[in-house]
Amino acid sequence: MLILRFGLYVAIAMAVLATWSSSTSGYPIEVAMVRGLLAFMACSLVSYVAELIVMTAPPPRQLPKVVTHDDEDDDEGTQPVSLPAIRSERDSALDDSRAA
Repeated sequence: MLILRFGLYVAIAMAVLATWSSSTSGYPIEVAMVRGLLAFMACSLVSYVAELIVMTAPPPRQLPKVVTHDDEDDDEGTQPVSLPAIRSERDSALDDSRAA
């Protein structure tokens, strides 16, 4: 409803502006008011359609949830990681599997 509310405020402002500019241009007040009414109707229609599009849009897709393993120790995630140590462990495990 926020888009529609602001759209109606803009439509009122446009109607006043169109009426004022038409009357200062020399049009009779009746014609100036009709022009303001047409500007109000056009702006309110645009704001209503915008609100309708936003309200009928499908909800955003949910991101997949992160899987956590309860059997792991929670303190391991808070310790700093040493990449060279991890690489050496991986390489030694590869060497052990090749030797077997």
